[in-house]
Amino acid sequence: MIKKSHAFGLVTYTSFAAPLYSEKYRFFLKGNNPAANCRLWIDGQLMDANKNLLEIDLDNIKRYSIKLECAGSAIQKNAVQLYWKSANRSVQPIPDDRLYNLSEPFDPTTIQLMDGLPFNSPLEDGRYGWKRNPVAEDNTDKYTQMWNIHTNVKSYRKVIPDIYVNYRQQNKTAFLSRNLGTAGNLPLWTLSGILNFTINCVNVGAGNSVDEKNAVFLRVLDWIKNKR
Repeated sequence: MIKKSHAFGLVTYTSFAAPLYSEKYRFFLKGNNPAANCRLWIDGQLMDANKNLLEIDLDNIKRYSIKLECAGSAIQKNAVQLYWKSANRSVQPIPDDRLYNLSEPFDPTTIQLMDGLPFNSPLEDGRYGWKRNPVAEDNTDKYTQMWNIHTNVKSYRKVIPDIYVNYRQQNKTAFLSRNLGTAGNLPLWTLSGILNFTINCVNVGAGNSVDEKNAVFLRVLDWIKNKR
């Protein structure tokens, strides 16, 4: 499996599993309290942390993505292992001959803004440097009170998903940010990507009127020695 360390105390392992039989499989994490320290996705589906297992139908002609994310301390103790079980397989670690890796191009000068995001899920506050305020989703009214952040609304990539923000509030402020950590002494940097403001509206004022003083915008901050 491909190992990748993150700047926020997390380590991820990614691979693809090829089942020998077409049937229902159950995936387990065993070790140092994996329900608290780790999260597992199989084909984009997140494991049930409370039961510490994931059950899913697999086809033996396909390969399914695996993503295991753990706190760095759990990995250092080498105390977390991934198992599977099916009708024709007893509980066992996934064999090496059933795992396949996709080599990822590595460029130490590039930071991927969407790195680490789960597939087709709400964006969590406090993970991978992301911060959202308000933290909770708000779907009170689609015209006057809406705030939700979700991945894979406009695209279907599982490796690097998009982020979709739906925001309409009455004279309130909301923000989404990501701290990319310290990248060293960079003489210069560039930011590239696609930003789409489709169907986003300014804040709603009194009596559901349009308040032209409010807006939706993107701001990029470069902090050097605690100064902007």
